[in-house]
Amino acid sequence: MVFSPAFFGTALCCVVLAVFSFFRWDKPDAIYLLAGSLLYLVGTILVTIIFNVPLNDALAAVDPTTDHAGHLWATYVKSWTAWNHVRTGIGARGSGFVYRRALSCELTIRSHPTQSLAANDAHNVARSKPEDWPRVFEQHLNGGDLDAVMACVRTGSSLRDAGLARHWSGRDAIREVLAGMIAAKTQFRSRVARAVTVGDIAQFVHRL
Repeated sequence: MVFSPAFFGTALCCVVLAVFSFFRWDKPDAIYLLAGSLLYLVGTILVTIIFNVPLNDALAAVDPTTDHAGHLWATYVKSWTAWNHVRTGIGARGSGFVYRRALSCELTIRSHPTQSLAANDAHNVARSKPEDWPRVFEQHLNGGDLDAVMACVRTGSSLRDAGLARHWSGRDAIREVLAGMIAAKTQFRSRVARAVTVGDIAQFVHRL
């Protein structure tokens, strides 16, 4: 009684998420919602209906006292287990895509790369253009260099977790969050969603 609502309820949620993804297709997380939803619907629901359910029905129709029952059971266990691994693996992959969307962050940064990096010469990062900041930030974050990352972040910056609706403002708060990401060996690939540059100062909305 509990299995059906959880199984098909999740499928209904995936249909809603898949449709929802098209309404926000300009957002970087839309592809994760669509991919995760489709993987669950195809890899879990469709595989179950086409392969696992017919195997269950065939087994239920056999008289366990007949000689054929033993052979059918051996075939059933092998085939059902194989398809169960398939749907579990694809379903887990779909969950990973949706989870990746939930972890997406939006980082609004007031950055002055020339000044910030000059104050951190030990990292020897020769960048003079504000638009270089996102690549430099990502490079040092993925490399685990917290000081170099924070050299790019100015007072007035903020970090917003789009999935968990949490918000951090100021260098100290952002440093603590980024330190946790680095400690967890988090690897990010990101893009600039919006940028405003005035002279050698830039403000970025950076999606991780």
